[in-house]
Amino acid sequence: MILALASYLHPLRRGAKRRAAFPLHRDTPPCDPHTQQKPEGASAPSGFLPYSAAARSVPVVLAVAAGIRALGVALRFFCQMIGLPLRALRRVLHGDASLLYSFSRAMGGEFLGIFAYYLASPLSFLVALFPADNILDALLVIFTLKCGLCSLSLAYYLEAHGIGTKPARIIFGALYALSGYGMIYQHNTMWIDCMALLPLVALGIEKLISEKKYKMFTLSLGLAIFSNFYIGYMICFFVILYFLFYLCFGSDKKRKGYDYFTAFVRIAYSSVIALACAAFMLLPVYNALKLGKFEFTDPDYSFRFQSFPLSKKLLENAQDSPLLVFLCDLLDMFPQLLPAQYDSVNVQGKPEIYCGLLTLVLLPLFYLNKKVNRKKKIGYSLLIAVMVMCMLITPIDMMWHGGQVPNWLPFRYAFLLSFVFLTMAATAFANRDGIEKKHLIGSAVIMAVIIAIVAGLKFDQMAKGAVWISAALMGIYLILLYFMLGGKITQGKRGVSVALTTMMLIMVGGEATYNAVDSMKDIDKEVAYSTRASYQNYVQNGRAATQMLEEKDDGFYRAEKTFFRCVNDNAAFGLKGISHSSSVMNTRAINFIETLGYCMHSYYTRYDGNTEIADSLLGIKYVLDRGESGDQNRRLNPAYEARWAYDYTNENGTAKTITAYENTNALSIGYMVDEDVQKIDHLGNDNPFNSQNIFMSTMSGQTTFDENGQFQSWHEYYTPLNLAENPIVSDAITTSPYGEQTKYDVTGDGDPTVDFHLVAESNEPIYIYFKTEFQKKVNLWMSTWNDSEWSEAENGWKESNSGDFTWKDADEYAKNNGGFQSMGEYFEGDNYIALRLGTFEPGTKITLRMTIANEEKFTIVKNFLFYTYHPDVFQEDIDILKQNQWQIDTKKSNDRKLTGTITAEDGQIMMTSIPDQPGWTVKVDGKKVDQVAIVDAMIGVPLSAGEHTVTMTYTPPGWWIGMGTLAGGIILIVLFWFGDRKRYAAMLAEIEAEKEREQQQAKKRVKLKSGTKDKANDDSPEKLLEKLEALHQQGILDDKEFAAKKAEIEKKKKADGKQT
Repeated sequence: MILALASYLHPLRRGAKRRAAFPLHRDTPPCDPHTQQKPEGASAPSGFLPYSAAARSVPVVLAVAAGIRALGVALRFFCQMIGLPLRALRRVLHGDASLLYSFSRAMGGEFLGIFAYYLASPLSFLVALFPADNILDALLVIFTLKCGLCSLSLAYYLEAHGIGTKPARIIFGALYALSGYGMIYQHNTMWIDCMALLPLVALGIEKLISEKKYKMFTLSLGLAIFSNFYIGYMICFFVILYFLFYLCFGSDKKRKGYDYFTAFVRIAYSSVIALACAAFMLLPVYNALKLGKFEFTDPDYSFRFQSFPLSKKLLENAQDSPLLVFLCDLLDMFPQLLPAQYDSVNVQGKPEIYCGLLTLVLLPLFYLNKKVNRKKKIGYSLLIAVMVMCMLITPIDMMWHGGQVPNWLPFRYAFLLSFVFLTMAATAFANRDGIEKKHLIGSAVIMAVIIAIVAGLKFDQMAKGAVWISAALMGIYLILLYFMLGGKITQGKRGVSVALTTMMLIMVGGEATYNAVDSMKDIDKEVAYSTRASYQNYVQNGRAATQMLEEKDDGFYRAEKTFFRCVNDNAAFGLKGISHSSSVMNTRAINFIETLGYCMHSYYTRYDGNTEIADSLLGIKYVLDRGESGDQNRRLNPAYEARWAYDYTNENGTAKTITAYENTNALSIGYMVDEDVQKIDHLGNDNPFNSQNIFMSTMSGQTTFDENGQFQSWHEYYTPLNLAENPIVSDAITTSPYGEQTKYDVTGDGDPTVDFHLVAESNEPIYIYFKTEFQKKVNLWMSTWNDSEWSEAENGWKESNSGDFTWKDADEYAKNNGGFQSMGEYFEGDNYIALRLGTFEPGTKITLRMTIANEEKFTIVKNFLFYTYHPDVFQEDIDILKQNQWQIDTKKSNDRKLTGTITAEDGQIMMTSIPDQPGWTVKVDGKKVDQVAIVDAMIGVPLSAGEHTVTMTYTPPGWWIGMGTLAGGIILIVLFWFGDRKRYAAMLAEIEAEKEREQQQAKKRVKLKSGTKDKANDDSPEKLLEKLEALHQQGILDDKEFAAKKAEIEKKKKADGKQT
C-alpha cells in the first residue's frame, strides 16, 4: 500500500505537479462519463496505453499480491489445468514438442485446441524464459501480471472518460483486479486475459460509436478471442449488450435514424474483422470441439430458474414455485456482494460478483447523484437487470456457456457484472459534488438492509465474522465519503486530504487481501492445492525418470505410469500415453479407451484398469512405477519385466526409486492386421473382456464369420468364471428392478453388503468388471482361503458355533478376524475399471464383498462380470501381430509427422493406434492415400502386399484458411489505420483553416468596431451601408451589431444632409 501511495505522490515524469489526493475540487470540470467530449483544459490519455494515472493502479495490486505471497498462500498457488499445460508449452517453445499435435494426450490428439483454451495468452510465452524447474514461479509471475493488467485496463478506461482523480482510478482498478472473480477463478488463469481486455473492448465500442474509430475495438476484441476463445465467446455476447446500452443510453449525443444504422454497420464489420484475425485459431478449435465437446452433455433448455441453496432450503419442491425460486435466488445473491463469502467452485456454486464494499456503498449514491442524468441511470438499470436474469434463468445461463452446463466453476462470465458495478461506482465517486450528505443516509439504510438479510438468513458460505466485518467496513467507507464531500474540516487542507487518501487505500487493500486469503483457503478445502515442494519434487523426478527412459530407448513408443498427481502428468513428463484431461476431447478416442477396460470418466482418461492385451495393442511399451504397494497391486501388470531404475529423494527426505518396467509384447504404433477387422463397426462398453476377445482375435485372423457376416467363433483370451453360488445380499439391502439394471437400496440396519463367491479354476489371473449406467460408489473387499485356511477358519468358527460351516459363516468369521483385504472404491471417480483381483492356486475359495458406501445409500448395477485371463492364448496371437510392424524412423519423425517402413501381406490392412480425426494426411511410397477408420476410433491404411514407406502428417483442419483470414484482417486494419490517419489529417487541416478564418474575422470585427476608416476608400454613407450589408451577410456582424451600425450611418447621413 505504501508503494501505491508513493507512486501517486511522486510522479515519474519530470516537472509533474503534485496534486492533492482526492481534491475537493477538480483542476478541470468533470466530463460526461460516457462521452469523449471533455471541457476545455481537460486532457485525454494519448496512445493506446500510455504511462498515466491508470498505470498507478498496478502497484496496489502488486502490493496485495505480495502480501498474499508473504502469508504463504501463493506457495500453494497451482492447478493442474494450467500448470502442466504450461510445461507442455515450454517444451513446444524449446523445440521439444509440436504446437499442432501431441501424443501425450489420450493416445494422441491435436494440441492447438489445448493451446487455444489454456495457453493462448501472450503472457504464457514468458514460460520460455524460466528454467523447467521453475514453472511455479512462471505461473506466479504470469498471474501477478494479469492482475496488474486488469487493474491497469479499468483505470485506463476511467481515465479515458475523465472519471475520478488519480487515486480514485487506482482504487477502482485494484478492486476490479482483486474482485471475487479475479481471486477465486485465478487458478484458471487463462480466463483472466479476457477480464483484463474487457474495459478496452467497452472503450472501443464507445469510440466506434462516438468517434468512428475502429482500432481499439477491433484489436481488443480480436485479442480477447485469441487469448481464450471460450471467454471471448462470452465477451461477444456482452459486446451486443454494451453496444445497445451505450448507443441508446450511454451517450448524451443526439442521433438520427441514419446514425443508428451506421453504428450497427460499423460494429458489425469491425466484429467480423476481429473474428477474421482470430480465425487461424478459431477454425482449428471449432473442428477440435466437433470431435466431442459439442455432445459433451445433453442440455435441457426447458425454462427454469437456478436452484441456489436458499431455494432448496426454504422450498419443499422448488420447481413447483418458479416465482418463489426466483425470489430466493435473488436473496441468495446478496452474500455474493460481500467479502469472505466463498461458496463453491463446483456446479452448485453461485456467481462471483464481489468487487469491493466501497463499490457496494457507492451504487445507491449513483442513483441519488444529481450530476448523473436519468437516461444513464435507466440504461445501467436495464443492463444490470439483463445480466442478473441471464444468471438466474438456467437455459440462458447455459447459452452463455456454449449451450452446456459447466461441470465446475459456474457463471464464468460473472466478471462482466463486476465491471458494470465498478464503472457505476466510479462515476458516482467522480461526481461527488452531485451527492448530498443526506444521500449517505440512504446508502447506509440500504447497506443495513443487505447486512440484515445476510445475517438473518445465516448463509453457511460466509466466513466467521465476515458479515460484521463487512458492516464495519461499510460504516468506515461512509464516514470517509462524508468527509470527502467537503466542508470546513477538509477545505483547503491538503494534509487532511492526503490522510483520507491513505486511509481509503489502506482499507481497500486490507479488504481485498482479507477476501483473497479467505477465498484461497476455502478453495484449498474444497479442491486442494499442492505444496510447492511436493509439486516440484514430483515433476522434476518424474521428468528425470522419463529422460532416463528416453536415453535407454530412443524409439517411438508409448509409456505410462502407475502413480498420479493428476491425469495430465504425461504432458509435464513428456510421456506418450493414454492419460489426459481436457475440455477439448476426442469422444471416439476416449470411448474406445473405455471399451478396453481403462478408466474413463466424462472428459478424461487415466491409466487404470489396464490389461496385458490392451497395453500391447496400444503400444504401451514401458510403465514407470514407484514401488508403492497400492500402485503395484492395481496398475502394474506382473507380466512386465523390470529394466531400469531411477533413484531420488522426495520432498520429505525419504529415498525413493522409480523403476521402468517393460511390456515385451507391446506393438509399434502401427502394425498389419487381418482385413476382417473392418467388419467390426465399433466396440461396446458393456463388457471390456468380450471387446478385447473380439478385437484381438479378429486382428490376428482367428475370428470366423457366418454367411451373414456375423461373428461365428473367435479366440477367447478371457473366459467367464461362474459364481460358486448366488450372490448373498445382506438383510440391510433391498433389491428392485431399475430398467435393465438392478437397484440395491440400503433399507435396514447392519452392513449393506453383497457377497460373491468364486473358486479359482487355475493359477491364471482373475478379473472383474461391474457394469452400470448410474455410478454410485461402493467399496470392494476380498477374502481368500486355500484348503488349509478353510479348515482353520472352520475349526475357529466351531469353537463358538455348532452346525454346518457355510461360506456365509466363513465370511462372517473373516470379517471378525480381519480376514478381508480392501480392494478400494469402485464405480465413482477413477475406479470404474476392469479390475485385476490377482492369481490364485486352483481350488482357492474367494469372496468378493461389495459394500454400499455413498450418502444416497443405494447403487445400481447391470451386470457383475468375472473372468479368467489366459496368457498362453494371448501370446500365441500377439506373436502373429508382432511379425509386421511399422518401423518408425525417429530421425525423420516428430509429434506431427511419422514416417517408416512396413511389410504388408495379402488380406491385411495397416492399423495404427492413432485416434482417427480430420487433419491427417497419409502417403504411401510418396502418394497420398485415403485413410479408413477402424472400430470407429483408430486410423487404418489400406496397403498392397509388399514393403512400403508410410508417412503420416498432421495439420489442423482450417489452419491455412485461418491464416488467410488473419492476413486479410491485418490488411483491413492497416487500411483502416491509414484511412483514419488521412481522415484525421483532413479534420485537423479543416480545424486549422477554421481557426484562421475566425482570427481574420475577429480582426475585421475589431477594425470595424474601432471606427477605423481607410481614407483611400470612398466613405460616402451609401458605400458604407453597402459594405455593412456585405459584412452582415458574411456573418461577421450579427443582427444586433448590424442594426446599431446602420442606425449610426443613417443618423450621420441625415446630419450631413441638414448641413448641406
